Amino acid sequence: MICRKVYAVDNGLLLVSSHRFSSDRGKLLENAVFLDLRRKGCEIYRLMDKKEVDFLIWDGTEPAGLINVCLDVSFASTKAREVDGLRRAMGYFGLDRGLVVTLNDSEALTVDEGGIEFLPYRIWALQRMKGT
Repeated sequence: MICRKVYAVDNGLLLVSSHRFSSDRGKLLENAVFLDLRRKGCEIYRLMDKKEVDFLIWDGTEPAGLINVCLDVSFASTKAREVDGLRRAMGYFGLDRGLVVTLNDSEALTVDEGGIEFLPYRIWALQRMKGT
């Protein structure tokens, strides 16, 4: 199921309005990725199925990209969850690339459906600024 999700227009507002005493860094990272995608004018949806994909990006009438956001993928179960969601969506939409934006992890995986790249947010954001 493709749906929209509500994000904050600023991470500072998200922190101020949060009722938690500790910051949810994963939510902040996902919100930062959302804001960067919106600044680039992307049409963004969320894919909710048996496995989730945080950002399904459309270009006109075609799916153009799949992005998951995960603060830390050092646990095998966390990494598998992120990869499984992307693989399922890659197969369904006929895309050969998926991306996991992380805080610090960097890696490239080859899967049957294509390639999945793990990139730290700071590197991904700089690439987006340069237009790559």
